[in-house]
Amino acid sequence: MVMVGWWGCGSSQEEHLHNNGEIPTAESHEGHEHAGDNGHDLTIRIAAPSVRQSGISAGKVVAQQFYTTVRVSGELQVPPQNMARVTPYYGANVVRILVMEGDKVHKGQPLAYIEHPDLVRMQAEYLELHSQMAFLKLRYERTKELYDRQIASAEAFQEAKAAYHAARARWNALRSNLRMLNVPLQQLDSGHIIEQLPVRAPINGYIQKVHVNVGQYVEPQTEMFEIIDAHHVHADLMVFEKDIYQVSTGQRVLITIDALQGQTFEGKIFAVGKAFEQKPKALHLHAELDNSHGLLLPGTYVRGQILGSPYPMPALPEEALVNTGRQTYIFQVTRKGDEWTFVPVPIQPLQRLNGWVAIDTTQLPDPTAEYVYTNAYAVYSEWKKDELQGHGH
Repeated sequence: MVMVGWWGCGSSQEEHLHNNGEIPTAESHEGHEHAGDNGHDLTIRIAAPSVRQSGISAGKVVAQQFYTTVRVSGELQVPPQNMARVTPYYGANVVRILVMEGDKVHKGQPLAYIEHPDLVRMQAEYLELHSQMAFLKLRYERTKELYDRQIASAEAFQEAKAAYHAARARWNALRSNLRMLNVPLQQLDSGHIIEQLPVRAPINGYIQKVHVNVGQYVEPQTEMFEIIDAHHVHADLMVFEKDIYQVSTGQRVLITIDALQGQTFEGKIFAVGKAFEQKPKALHLHAELDNSHGLLLPGTYVRGQILGSPYPMPALPEEALVNTGRQTYIFQVTRKGDEWTFVPVPIQPLQRLNGWVAIDTTQLPDPTAEYVYTNAYAVYSEWKKDELQGHGH
C-alpha cells in the first residue's frame, strides 16, 4: 500500500522547461540579489501592479485530504453488450459498402447492401405462398362449414385443415427469415421484390473494422464489420495478491493514460474477480469510467490508484510548482510595500490529488510563510529573463 499521488511532475508545461536545467548561479543584477548561502538560490523583486497583471497570487501551506492507495494497471475495455461483430444471415455478394472505419453509426442504420439469386427466390416463394394461403384458407373454411352440416367427410375436412395450417406455417417461417434479412415486408406484400438487401448495425457505436470489399461473396459466418460503443468503457485492472483485501466494490479509482499527460479520470469499482490469474498472480477488477468526452479508447493501457483511507497532509496548489526538468521549485513570497520578493525553494513533491500537491514541510525554510499559489511559471519566466540579461552585461 502506498500514498496517493504522482511522484515528480509530468505536466506538458513543465516538460517544456526540460532543457532549461536548474536555475544557475548568477551574480547580483539590478532588482535582484542572492538569497541565502545556496549558490543556486536567487531573489527576484516584482512590483505589485505587475504581480496582479500576471495573475500571480500567494497563500500559505494548508492541510488537504489525501488517501492511502493500491497501485494497479490494466487496459480499457467495453462490456460484451457494447461490442458487435456484424455477419449476414444468408450467403450473398456485397454490392455496396456505406461506411468506413471510425464512422459513427446508429442501431438499424444500413452498413452495406448484398444480393444473391437465392434471396430473390425466397421472396418469390413467399409471394407464392401468400397467394396460396388465400385459396387454402377459403377451402378450409368451406370444408369446415360442410363438415359441421355433415355434408363433407371428416377425411376431407382434415385434409383441407392440414393443407392450410402447413402452408401457413411455411409462410410464417419464411416471413421471419425475410424479416431477419431486412426485407421490407410491407413493400414485399404489395408484390415488389427487392434485389439488394441492407446489412444493418445492431447497436449504436463506431465502426472499428471493415472486413469486406465490394463484389466479395460472404458466408453467413463471415464477419463484415466490427462496431464498438465506447460510451460505456470501463477499466479492466489487475490487483496483486498482497493487495486484494484492501479493495472492494464502490471504491474510487484514479486512472491515468501515458498518451494523455496531465489528465486524470475518476472511476468506481463495480466488480472484483473471484479467481486468480497465475502469471502474474493477480485478480481482475472492473471500474466504470465516464467517457462522455470520448477520450477513452478500448484497448488502451492504463495505470490506476485505488483510493483507500483518507488522511491530511500539508499541500500547495499544482500551479505553485515549477519543474525545470531537473528540479522542482516553489517560491516563497515576502511583501514589502508596493513590491513582492520571491525566493525559490527546491522541493520533492510527494503526492497529487484534485489539483493539490502534498509536500514535506521539513524541506521549507519557513513552513508558516506565504508561497506563490497561482502562475508560478510567470515568476520563473521573469527569473530566466533576468538571468539572460545578466549574462549579457
